[in-house]
Amino acid sequence: MPEDTIIIDIGTTIEHLARHISPNCPLTVLCFTINILFEVYKKNVDNLIMGGGYYHTNTQLFKSQEAINLIHRIRGNKYFMSAVGVSGTLGLTCMKPVRSWHKTGMY
Repeated sequence: MPEDTIIIDIGTTIEHLARHISPNCPLTVLCFTINILFEVYKKNVDNLIMGGGYYHTNTQLFKSQEAINLIHRIRGNKYFMSAVGVSGTLGLTCMKPVRSWHKTGMY
């Protein structure tokens, strides 16, 4: 939706979502991975924000406490999240612990 502030999670499935953002859409997008950054960059959205931090080459994720703080400051109205599984006991599960890092910022 135009003028939304969306937060895009990490993952190969979520990357497909980024590819389908309409060009020149009046959006603010916060992302955490280089592959999603490049996909959204091509769309020329109004505002593109990268979480930043230490780069994990195996997941293309930038991880930092500042990225978590940024989630709290930005407070997007839509969050597109990925998970390997959902459990009533464990909550969201991910293949690699580093992938769950910024999900904690949404609580």
